[in-house]
Amino acid sequence: MLGRVDFSGLTTGRRLKPVTVGQFIRDELLKPLGVSQYQLAKATGLGPMTISEIIRGKRHVTATTAIKLGYYFGINPQFFINMQSRYDMLKAMSGKAGTLAKKIIPFHAQTGA
Repeated sequence: MLGRVDFSGLTTGRRLKPVTVGQFIRDELLKPLGVSQYQLAKATGLGPMTISEIIRGKRHVTATTAIKLGYYFGINPQFFINMQSRYDMLKAMSGKAGTLAKKIIPFHAQTGA
């Protein structure tokens, strides 16, 4: 039987900064596999600039790009789309949520429901 594990020293209560798809590709795929950005671009038919911009977080991953990355790495393309979508939502919610909420009149408030 396993004893109780104390994880309190591992958390600070602060949220981690969202990770871009590019950071994930660079740190979890390219580096461990020893693949260069150029090799990835050549193998997928994506331009070297496109790969560079994705890695630097300057370009979003589209459905077509996700399919190409998925085939190359053997990962379901939906993974890349989900990661991009989650990153976009976290970034949008991080600073704008309160400001946006003040400008929007919810449907139920308009109808009295």
